[in-house]
Amino acid sequence: SPLTAIRASAELLGDDLPAPDREQFSQTILQQSDKLQHLVERLLLLAKIEQPTFTLSLEPCDVAELLQRTMTNQQAWQQQKQLACQYLGDTAITVTVDKFWLSQALQNLLDNAIKFANQGVLLTAFTTAEQLIIHVVNDNTLVPDYVLTKAFERYFSLSPSIASDLKTSQTQFPTPKGTGLGLTLAQQVIERHQGKLTMRQMAFSEFLANLTAS
Repeated sequence: SPLTAIRASAELLGDDLPAPDREQFSQTILQQSDKLQHLVERLLLLAKIEQPTFTLSLEPCDVAELLQRTMTNQQAWQQQKQLACQYLGDTAITVTVDKFWLSQALQNLLDNAIKFANQGVLLTAFTTAEQLIIHVVNDNTLVPDYVLTKAFERYFSLSPSIASDLKTSQTQFPTPKGTGLGLTLAQQVIERHQGKLTMRQMAFSEFLANLTAS
């Protein structure tokens, strides 16, 4: 766990270590602290959305603009991994949603897509007479079949060895083990909007969110 790694690294820093080792253990503490912070933040969000008295604050929202802003927020990570991230869809999609919570769901879906992408991520959105449909697609190697059924389970996360097998881009950017809560939170948010979130794969992996358009 993050706490175990932080404690072990802190204890080792108390010894007389060479400078490179001290730097390595300091980086471990910083990385695991970030992971612990993400874990706590997502647990708090899940606890809030699962309350029986929870209600959405619905308002008109331009989902196309929200998707593009979500991509912009992850631009540094995309550049670091040398990924192409694109939005292809309607330029103006105004529907009634909870902007904060939908943003949280989209951020988690995009995080997951970027983490396992080889060269790029594609986001699309469009409306039908009754639905808002959002696709988040990446070009990772196909995941094992059991992942499709367990992806949204709380605390489920791919082991580092499997994650490394899926990561075949030229940069070979390391894929850290996640908190196992991001997709759970995304599913809860979509379901609160009377929608459905699914994961499927063909020659690529895709998250598909269907929400009621109003």
